[in-house]
Amino acid sequence: MKKFFFIAIAFAMLFATSISAQSSYNFWKHKSPFRLGYTFQTLEYENGLELEQKMGFNFSKNWSIYLHKEPIADRIKFAIDLGTSANYVKYETNDAWKEAFKDDYEDVIDDEDIPEFGIHQIDLGIAIGPSITVRPFGDWRLNAYFHVTPSASVFINDDEVSTSFVPFLDYGIEASWRWIGVGVEMRQGKGKYKDMTSKIVEDIIPDDVTNNIPGGILESDEKIKLKTKAVRVYLSIRF
Repeated sequence: MKKFFFIAIAFAMLFATSISAQSSYNFWKHKSPFRLGYTFQTLEYENGLELEQKMGFNFSKNWSIYLHKEPIADRIKFAIDLGTSANYVKYETNDAWKEAFKDDYEDVIDDEDIPEFGIHQIDLGIAIGPSITVRPFGDWRLNAYFHVTPSASVFINDDEVSTSFVPFLDYGIEASWRWIGVGVEMRQGKGKYKDMTSKIVEDIIPDDVTNNIPGGILESDEKIKLKTKAVRVYLSIRF
């Protein structure tokens, strides 16, 4: 999947190069990037347990509102960005749970008794924040931004669903030539969710053991705080 993503970037840049010779181009007019990319994400519990994604994808569409008409020194413009953001990740928890339990509960749970399961996370939000665009030379563009992205965050595991409001913080940088570019973005946010793991293990762990697991990560009657940390790489096409 990652290999496919980078191949897609290469073909998109070749396509942009081929059409650019035949098309007129207004540099400052193209201020609405469409971004599609791959997500590297980690979910962190309060007790330190971390789950890493098996796969993840992101999509966003932004509109930049320039704060001044003429570029500073004919090279720089500041803006306020408005946009939408979508992020999907599937976590593989098998190895993480084995590591978490093997010290204290290896005599209760055998590795082969831990079922394979995955948790899906979907985040949908509205982004707003400042950005700066620099035209270093020719039609090359450097764009840096910081966005606050209030989001509806949903966890799904089989028939279990948990939702939370998460104010994500996104900050990144993009390098582009005319219509096409690549970028990298950091993301983090915290939210409270209903525990998604208790039902998965309650059938294979005795109740007296379940109730004593440190951190309360298997207490299904109360919500737990989870931290999302991500690096998102993307391909950008500007309109």
